[in-house]
Amino acid sequence: MRPFFSDKFVQIQKWLQITAIHSVKRSEPLKEFAYTVLVVDDDPDFCSYLDRIAVTLSIKADKAYTMREAKQRINEKSDYKAYIIDGHLPDGSGFELVEWIRGEKGSEVPIAFLSRIYQDAASFRILKEKMKVKYVVDKPLRPEEVQQLFHQLCFIAEAEEIFPAELMDELKQNYEKTIYDKLDLIEKLILALQKDPSNTNLNAFRVEVHKISGSSGSYGFPQICVLCKKMEGDLTKVIDGEAIPDEMWLSELDVFYTKMKMGFQGL
Repeated sequence: MRPFFSDKFVQIQKWLQITAIHSVKRSEPLKEFAYTVLVVDDDPDFCSYLDRIAVTLSIKADKAYTMREAKQRINEKSDYKAYIIDGHLPDGSGFELVEWIRGEKGSEVPIAFLSRIYQDAASFRILKEKMKVKYVVDKPLRPEEVQQLFHQLCFIAEAEEIFPAELMDELKQNYEKTIYDKLDLIEKLILALQKDPSNTNLNAFRVEVHKISGSSGSYGFPQICVLCKKMEGDLTKVIDGEAIPDEMWLSELDVFYTKMKMGFQGL
């Protein structure tokens, strides 16, 4: 039987792809960066969001998804203009990383600390007074807030131009392409958790919920952000032993999943 796509059609497609790649390379000049900032966050979506905005300011955003990777990058590169560090990392707390930068490294590079968890007065005071963190902020961050954060961290004069709407549209369109994968993963994690509510499955679910809660609001899904932040708090109570994952609680995860699907459709 003849295949649906003929060999000639496949060859044409390959030629078009190669032509498009070369066209982009010819039309896009090499970008020169004035500063380099290290972004430490386990959510690739949020890192990409900051990176895309940084480029508009001639800032290069190196990315690290774990504390170990961040320490390696810092040891290899000593001229970072600033650090943007998430409070929750897969292999430790952002607190530990900031303490290592200020203590063992003896660095006074400006730091922005991103977290919802460490927003209480005591944590705020430790971060600001003891660890000399320049900014303690919460997610989500609007594009203009990210711009202002980069301006302040890198001591750049405030730009007069308004954040381009087409850039935000591009960011949101790219994020929307990943929604189905996110929902698919969340569904699988919920099924695993309902079958076996172990700490391993609880933590795996919380990690993914944490990522979505941190980036969805910045990409234009504030209701998803609120929904996931609440679930993250509930999961923390269960993991810490303050709540029991009984049958009713596990069944309500289906309601959470349904709300996620609705929220990603703007309903």
